[in-house]
Amino acid sequence: MPSHEENAMHSEGRVGAVEQPVSGGMGVVQGNVMMLASRGAGSTEERLRAVRETKNAIIGNPAKKTLYAQAGAIPLLVEMLAIGRPEEEALAVQAAAALGSFASGTREGLVGVVEAGAIPKLCPLLLLQTPEDEGDDGSRGQGAGGAAGGGTAHGDAVSHRKLVEAVARTLRIIFSSE
Repeated sequence: MPSHEENAMHSEGRVGAVEQPVSGGMGVVQGNVMMLASRGAGSTEERLRAVRETKNAIIGNPAKKTLYAQAGAIPLLVEMLAIGRPEEEALAVQAAAALGSFASGTREGLVGVVEAGAIPKLCPLLLLQTPEDEGDDGSRGQGAGGAAGGGTAHGDAVSHRKLVEAVARTLRIIFSSE
C-alpha cells in the first residue's frame, strides 16, 4: 500500500510534491528535485544549478540526504549520468559527485544509489575517451560522450578528466562502504 508521501508525489504527477514539517528548506528541496526532474523544461544551466545546490546541501548532512532521497533525487541524478550532448557533461560531473555524497555516511543512501542503478551507469564513464586519446588515424574517441562537438579539445579534455575523476571517487565510495 503506498504511503501518504507516495500518494502525494504521484497525485500531481511530479516528483517532490510532498509537504513535510521540516524547518528550513523543504521548499528548496522540492524546488531542486523538481528542477532535476525537468529534463527538457529547464535549461541546462538551471538543472546544473539545482544539482550543485543538491550536492552542497547533502554533503555531511544526513537529514538533508534523507529529505532529498525521499523526494526522489537519487534516480534523477542517476539519469543525469547519460551524456547525450557536450554541455551535459558538467551535469554528469555534479551528479556523480552528489551520488557519491549520498552513498557516503549512511547505509540508506548507499542502498538508494545502488538500487537506482548508479553502478552500471558510472562504470562506462570511466572509459570516456578524451581528445588526447585520439587514434592513429586521427579519429576522435567515441566513449560515453559520443561524437562530442563544440568546445575546444583542451576544454573537452579537462571536462572529461573531471567526469572520470568524479566517477572514480563515487565508485570508490560505493565499493569501499560496508
